[in-house]
Amino acid sequence: MDKPEFLRQAPKYYALAVIAYIDMYERAASEVDLRQHYHEVMNDDPDGYYYLSRSDIFAVAARWLRDRGLIEIVEDPFAPLIILPSSSFRDELEKLSSDRGFPLYNYLLVRKSEAWLRSALHQIENEYRKLRIRPEDFDDLDREWEPLPIEHDDPTLKRTIEILGTR
Repeated sequence: MDKPEFLRQAPKYYALAVIAYIDMYERAASEVDLRQHYHEVMNDDPDGYYYLSRSDIFAVAARWLRDRGLIEIVEDPFAPLIILPSSSFRDELEKLSSDRGFPLYNYLLVRKSEAWLRSALHQIENEYRKLRIRPEDFDDLDREWEPLPIEHDDPTLKRTIEILGTR
């Protein structure tokens, strides 16, 4: 997987983790509640493993869910943000469940397997490190693509157009 693909796909799995939590508990949760839920105590690590450890990915996922009408976000000046299921959560979840481009589809295929989801979240952390992702890599995700400016009088451009036109 390359970096741009990772930046597009990884937040979907964090979003799925939020959806799965809300679907299971049917209540609001803070970012800390969600991190604690997706935490595993391990014998060799007294702190355990946090599957939702990346705030940068979490922020993109939360915005994605809000923009699609699944959640509402309550911000607080001192405390972690709070995520509430929207009034249309169930309807939007139903629509999203048939989208094969979103991991909810596969999650439902494996009957909402928590092990499957945690495995995917663990792999995201591995790829994050392997690709040397930085939080600022997520900053330009919302920026729209724009064509590069072209100097129409450039002789190189004219020659390239001539060559391509003869093929």
